[in-house]
Amino acid sequence: MSNTILLSQQHSGIVRSLQSSGVNNAYVYSVDSSVPNVSQTIAELRPSSEATGNARQTLEFPLARQGFCNGMILQVNLSAGAEADGDAIAFHMGANMVSSVELTVRGRPIRKASTLALIDMNLKKSQGGDQERYGLAASGGNLANNETRTVYLDVGRVFGITSNPMNNLDSLFCEDMTINIVLEAVASFTDANRDYTSARLFCRYGMLESAEYDKYRSENFSSTQPTRRLVVSHEKEVKKRLTGLTAGNVETAMVDLKMKNLVTKTVVAVEAVFGDAWKKGRFNRITALRAYANGQEIWATSSPEACFLLDVSDGDSDKAIKDINLGEGHFSDNDNKNVYSIEWSQTSLPDKLHDSFKGGLNLADLTSAYLEISFVSNQTSADIHVSHECRLLESVDGNSGLVSVSARE
Repeated sequence: MSNTILLSQQHSGIVRSLQSSGVNNAYVYSVDSSVPNVSQTIAELRPSSEATGNARQTLEFPLARQGFCNGMILQVNLSAGAEADGDAIAFHMGANMVSSVELTVRGRPIRKASTLALIDMNLKKSQGGDQERYGLAASGGNLANNETRTVYLDVGRVFGITSNPMNNLDSLFCEDMTINIVLEAVASFTDANRDYTSARLFCRYGMLESAEYDKYRSENFSSTQPTRRLVVSHEKEVKKRLTGLTAGNVETAMVDLKMKNLVTKTVVAVEAVFGDAWKKGRFNRITALRAYANGQEIWATSSPEACFLLDVSDGDSDKAIKDINLGEGHFSDNDNKNVYSIEWSQTSLPDKLHDSFKGGLNLADLTSAYLEISFVSNQTSADIHVSHECRLLESVDGNSGLVSVSARE
């Protein structure tokens, strides 16, 4: 931030020291008149119609035009209700509660995320405790019966929206945007008789002074050609139900990859099918995972731990490391952490100088792409979930601020 008092004393030794040190070290306070003043605010957004009752429903949150949106947290409140026991609520409750999240313009989605993408994101943030794993907090900070439950989900992160300026949403210049969130029926993730009572979307915004914003806009938006950047979205394959399995056996299944996108990561989970809704989110342990396309194998591992340990692109993955350190070597065959990621590409440090797109799996140019999944069945039925983290090319018209995305150019 610029400091006008220090700037007025350019002869000062401390001013010269701060200026010189700040050039090469972003974490040292720099006195530089060219650095704009940025203020932060957090807006509490309400849906167009309030969350209510216990049925499946869609919430629409018009995005406030308050600056550069760089974070989104969803809060959902559920009424009090008695559960069969302390565990009678689905693993990954927050993610299982939300069927899908979409960032839309003119009623059309430009970025999407599914339950599995939210679960994968939630695992990376987990510290292992119940509240973090479930993505919830209850009054008094525990999971006791007959208490109101408050669920929090970081939906901004799954869209690739971060505090890094490159990944902000410019809500001032770009056209009106809406966040659409589909909440599942309450009975699909708990045996308690609960209702939705409210939902809020908390968005963090960065705001520039008028003169600085005008400068930013002139530098980043052209009147003759659109401003383009790669953005993150998610596509899911059709869920595949397997029946006639033998509990305890290693089973193998194949899932066709039909999405025609540029894929940076594929998330895979084999969900054990139970009769009780609150047992949702218990996944079978995968023992081998292979990918094929154009008649040949393109990726493979016979070690499930390898899938977990290599998935540390954001530096804080909790997957497998904790249990391996405990000497178990692998997860159980009915564990909420059995979610596997294949990294097809690398995007390095999140800053403008170093961030670069290294590559990916272009499913649009491949034929007969499919996954071969071997897993230890925990039940006689299972659902295979596959979600792709995709890169889309976003274009913003320099005159109107209209936003469009394309999977291919």
